[in-house]
Amino acid sequence: MSVLIVTDREGKSRRFELDYDRRYTIGRSLKNDVVLLDDLVSRKHADLYHEGGFWMLRDNRSSNGTYIDGQRLEGETQLEDHSQVMIGNCRLRLNERSSKSISFSDRPLHAGTVVISANDLLRDTKTGEKSVKNLEKALERLKSRFRVIERANLELLAHEPLDVLFPRILDLVVEAVSPERAALLIRSETGDWVCQAYRGDAADNLDISQTILKNVAEKRVAVLTSDALTDFAEGESIHGQGIRAIMAVPIWNLEEVNGLIYVDSRMGGTIFTDEDLKLLTMLGNVAAIQLQNAQLFQERVEKERFERDAQSAAEIQRGLLPQATPAIGGYAFLGHNTPCYEVGGDYYDMVPLDDHRHCLILADVAGKGMSAALLMASIQAAFHARVEVEHDLAHLAQDLNNALCRTAPSNRFVTLFLAELDTERHRLRYVNAGHAPFPLIVRKTGVLEELPACGFPIGIYPDFAYEQSELQLAQGDLLFACSDGVTDAFGTAEDQDGIEILSRLLESGPRSSASAVRDLVEGKVSEALARSRQPDDLTYLVLQRES
Repeated sequence: MSVLIVTDREGKSRRFELDYDRRYTIGRSLKNDVVLLDDLVSRKHADLYHEGGFWMLRDNRSSNGTYIDGQRLEGETQLEDHSQVMIGNCRLRLNERSSKSISFSDRPLHAGTVVISANDLLRDTKTGEKSVKNLEKALERLKSRFRVIERANLELLAHEPLDVLFPRILDLVVEAVSPERAALLIRSETGDWVCQAYRGDAADNLDISQTILKNVAEKRVAVLTSDALTDFAEGESIHGQGIRAIMAVPIWNLEEVNGLIYVDSRMGGTIFTDEDLKLLTMLGNVAAIQLQNAQLFQERVEKERFERDAQSAAEIQRGLLPQATPAIGGYAFLGHNTPCYEVGGDYYDMVPLDDHRHCLILADVAGKGMSAALLMASIQAAFHARVEVEHDLAHLAQDLNNALCRTAPSNRFVTLFLAELDTERHRLRYVNAGHAPFPLIVRKTGVLEELPACGFPIGIYPDFAYEQSELQLAQGDLLFACSDGVTDAFGTAEDQDGIEILSRLLESGPRSSASAVRDLVEGKVSEALARSRQPDDLTYLVLQRES
């Protein structure tokens, strides 16, 4: 099987499994088989096809050219396995890989088998926690004998994807000890051993002794046997292929063995020596260092990509919230939102319906982070699509509920508070769809009135019928509504109830203006969060009748 690995300028890699009977187009146009989104790439830059047993690459007279191993391609050429192709800022590498199944047979080792502790070998070459620095000193002393190790250090220093790194390591192994077959195995998260690269006859069955595997993986030893026919006395495949010599060394990072390198040869082929075993072990150690570096580099690339995506998502989400304080005749409206993470699942808004009617919404998605933010965006879109055509709040809540039931996972729901303010009649109609803490009406006298839930949160039961209620607002009265992140923050101290703290705060605090109430709540939230981390998204709003 052939695989094309494409790595962009940010280090992100894609894999394309190639069919020998297909001709692949490469370029910037989305109609290509391999799309390279790079300004330096032509729309129909190059073609890749299999001909005469080889993969061929043709440059289609591109503006900025195609480069193979640093040389500009004129016309077409045959691609060698692992040739490095540069098209614009994108790196392409062909990887000829054979699908290799591995079996493990439980055979004892022959008495003549050499077993050397990897610790002893590493001590000989002065590798360990300061592996790179000490290995360079050791290589300098052994330069004349182990030139391949120098190549390993040089060729494996680049931050390559693991799909590129694995076969390159194995190529160095083949050059170092000249086996007939070689395999690089990595232990998966489930504990299974997976062949990541193979060199040799693709038709061969790879049969590895369980005893060798356990010695390498559990005892961290390197194994050499020059009498495999005895070691595998009951192994028909080994006898049938005439395997004589075997070496296996661990790939480990001083904490655990996460892979191994296995090589063998047939009767009449290479007979491995103790020096070959030491050389192979050093290669395994270099491989371990570079594999760890590659994994750390990939984790860093993914983390940076996630942070960029999260920042973009946060900017988009901020755009879904009110960008300015709406002007409402005789009323003051203030809102605040701080997500727990980069993005969150709380949403509030105030939408004018006509000259004297405004619709207010406060929604809290169950959960936090990106998944909650996606649902929040769907609620925002559904609300704006329906609010100006559906003037009955109970029907509007039902519409939003049905929309969420159709699209959201079964384990997701949203608490919702809807209100319609009539500034001529000073009337507030509202629907509380499972939202808690209950929104509060704070009368000018300091008396609190809860606006309790009239039904389930939206996203649970389709076609649920919600009930609408209404009340009158006198001059100085205000509405305070918040998500549970606010009361959770107040209740972070032991034996303290956040809802009770909020109620006492609104009863006894200043109510002269909406901004005074906002400053009061923000101060209390900041005081609470100084003692512990933010537990959830924080959203609250204040609506006060001023005249």
